[in-house]
Amino acid sequence: MSALFRTLAAAPLAAAALLFTVASATPAHASVIYTYTGNPFNVLQGNSYSAQDGVAGVMELGTTLGANLSSTSLTPLTFSFSDGVKTITQANASSASFVVSTDGLGNITTWEISLAIPFGVGGPPVVITTTNTAQMVLDRGEDNECFGFLCGLTFGEVRNAPGGWEPKVPPVPEPSSMLLIGAALAGFTARRRLR
Repeated sequence: MSALFRTLAAAPLAAAALLFTVASATPAHASVIYTYTGNPFNVLQGNSYSAQDGVAGVMELGTTLGANLSSTSLTPLTFSFSDGVKTITQANASSASFVVSTDGLGNITTWEISLAIPFGVGGPPVVITTTNTAQMVLDRGEDNECFGFLCGLTFGEVRNAPGGWEPKVPPVPEPSSMLLIGAALAGFTARRRLR
């Protein structure tokens, strides 16, 4: 009979602790955060935007993007995009559309992302768009300036200068750590009972 089996047979509590630890150890799983950084706006209308503003944002996906995706719609777990003036997130967006294509390594190569906040939620309507397709390359923030009852469109945009995407996988604790802790607990319990 092996030493581990004799120890576990002599200490049912240690065996139960070890069994629980092994059963509760789940595989590691991490979401992936894709960060978009656009270029500064170079076309401005109105007073809301400046040449220091631009589109930037993050979207969190449950897994990395696959290779060679073609115009694939995504539903991010979370997202937050700003045009330098206002921010649209999953909490305040009235509409959100995410369509991407990837290369053979799963890197985002083309995209069409359009986000909006409706009139009446946090002020006048806000639209943030970033597009990099064969038909159009555009980052744009759009708002309305209102003075009393008079409103006018204001925007900042940059054309033909696409930004870039950077994926990041946050670190996840290894389930083997739980297994080691459980094994140590079982060993201490077994040793104590044998004395």
